[in-house]
Amino acid sequence: LKRFNGPLGITISGTEEPFDPIFISGLTKKGLAERTGAIHIGDRVLAINGVSLKGKPLSEAIHLLQVAGESVTLKIKKQADRTYPLFGIFAFE
Repeated sequence: LKRFNGPLGITISGTEEPFDPIFISGLTKKGLAERTGAIHIGDRVLAINGVSLKGKPLSEAIHLLQVAGESVTLKIKKQADRTYPLFGIFAFE
């Protein structure tokens, strides 16, 4: 995703437990991520800009998104029809 000085329009959720999943829990209506159609609620985030999230807490994923710059590459695993409990929720706009 290329931000072009705009928001990504994603909300991620997870916990501070290192091996708990981090996933997309929300998309901003008409935001960049929603417009691409490539990211959906429930998708698991595996890496941000080539940095694996395996064994990392939610706070690390948040930090990686905050310092990502104009171009953000997300490696995701599609999660069809799965519902996740909402722990820590952070929006990136």
